[in-house]
Amino acid sequence: MELKKISSRFLLFVSILLLLSGCWSRRELNDLAVASAIGIDKHKDGYLLTAQIINPSQVAPLASSTPGTPVTIYQATGGTVFEALRQLTRKSSRKVYLSHLRIVVFSEEIAKEGLRNPLDFLSRDHELRTDFYIAVARKERAENVLKVLNAQERIPANAFFSLLEVTEEAFAAATEKKIDELISEIVSEGKDPVLTGMSIIGSINKGGHMDNLQKVDAPAKLKVNGTAVFRDDKLVGWLNGTETKGYII
Repeated sequence: MELKKISSRFLLFVSILLLLSGCWSRRELNDLAVASAIGIDKHKDGYLLTAQIINPSQVAPLASSTPGTPVTIYQATGGTVFEALRQLTRKSSRKVYLSHLRIVVFSEEIAKEGLRNPLDFLSRDHELRTDFYIAVARKERAENVLKVLNAQERIPANAFFSLLEVTEEAFAAATEKKIDELISEIVSEGKDPVLTGMSIIGSINKGGHMDNLQKVDAPAKLKVNGTAVFRDDKLVGWLNGTETKGYII
């Protein structure tokens, strides 16, 4: 009987420890600003980091009756991407949380300069998963690409994610690329990495307004626009749609 009592107490103790460890790593949503996408542009201070933050009150099943955009854009600059992220958190009332990223967009300017430093940060951040796609904003700033709202998906990053998947599967005109694949290609001898290019069709200034959600013919849309070709970590040229199909096939 005494042995059974000790065993029961031990099991209870272990259960409490497991429960506590689960609670310890869990973050309350009210304390987090969940980023669905980030864009990285060149800036005189180093980097401009743009984060597409989900607005819970607008995307929840019982959304607020007050109309508003499903995401909010936050921006900050820094000498490194990490420093820009720290500055971004200071501008938000919540900690910017990157575990649910769907898309990372680099500007063409950053891509030409080299992706090694930004990728180093993204690969080392313990909060980041590796299932997000990476793309290059072609003849456009990454911040503008992230501002375009989409009527088909409440969260624009989800529309972006789906666009890349559908375009590759249906037309072989895009290349889905995740961070592990990209880094592997960069460090592999004789392998030239490629990333999908994205452009904005229509009015850049109207892409982030509610009109882009409410009009049948949206003033601004995202479009897959060629494939960025890299040598090592630097952008050196572009493939058009036909050339991209040949590369993929």
